[in-house]
Amino acid sequence: MGPNFFSYAKTELTNDGFICWLIDWCKYPGAELYGVANDLLSVLLNKPADTIHVTDLKIHQQYKNIDMLFEINDEYLIVIEDKIDSKEHSDQLKKYKALIHTDFPSYKDDNRNFIYLKIGDQSSYQAVESAGYRLVHRSDLLNIFANHNYIQHPLFRQYVEHLNAIQDQVESFSNLPIEDWSARAWQGFYKDLQVSKSLAHNHWGYVSNSNGGFWGFWWNHTPFPASTQPEYWTYLQIEEDRIAFKVEIADPDRPGKEKSAIRNRVWHTLAPIIEESTIDNPPVKTRFRQGTWMSLAEISGLADHESLIESIHHAEALMTQLNQTLSTKIKA
Repeated sequence: MGPNFFSYAKTELTNDGFICWLIDWCKYPGAELYGVANDLLSVLLNKPADTIHVTDLKIHQQYKNIDMLFEINDEYLIVIEDKIDSKEHSDQLKKYKALIHTDFPSYKDDNRNFIYLKIGDQSSYQAVESAGYRLVHRSDLLNIFANHNYIQHPLFRQYVEHLNAIQDQVESFSNLPIEDWSARAWQGFYKDLQVSKSLAHNHWGYVSNSNGGFWGFWWNHTPFPASTQPEYWTYLQIEEDRIAFKVEIADPDRPGKEKSAIRNRVWHTLAPIIEESTIDNPPVKTRFRQGTWMSLAEISGLADHESLIESIHHAEALMTQLNQTLSTKIKA
């Protein structure tokens, strides 16, 4: 097989280049890559492939910072924001959309296609959809390419191999011990949690800290008191190899002593609940630090996927007891 070019060329600009190169084959009926290029264009346009006949194609890269822009037959416009592991920021999607409406007024609204191409993964696409963009994910590309296994072009084959390698890493959480999980394995596990478990108000992403950071998953934010102006929230957070019981202070500018007092109050409610529990791997009190987000206790010693899932169930049961007790105390 030899080395894969995309193992070294990992930037979004490289990915842009490949997609533009592939789409350009739509101008060459009968060529080996014409069919797959037309199928990709079909997905981008959200139109049946047999209705697309490209007679004129203009490809723009980095037009006013827009990753890719395709004009097809002077009738259809495709705008692509390409992301690998980063995600949308600074209202860039809305800004690009407004720019297109100003700079390309001749295209009908129904013929303007705004695409968010995601090669990696992220926790939520709500902001993408709210901005009026349609998601095209790595899995969509792999589904297209799977119908064209006959193609032998080396660049195409290496790109497919590259995407499959990412997919294999994402799915590896199911058969590797936790100590061998890569960042993509954690992302895959968190994606699976979102689909397979009913975890309230969940989100995941990279959490930076002084120790180098980790891929975290946080859920079950519960306000106290239960009002529009809570004093704090309790929640659970997976920090890769441990599950932490956390408190978030509503006012980050609150004096440190008051933050610590809230944390201590919650901990003194949680501690007897832990002591009375009968689980095999109970949470252990952490070393307290002062801040807006503070850990109370954590479950560690997680070896594999199954033990992590079991500990999540235990943590949720304990957190439910904690929140019920806190609510009772507040009402008393």
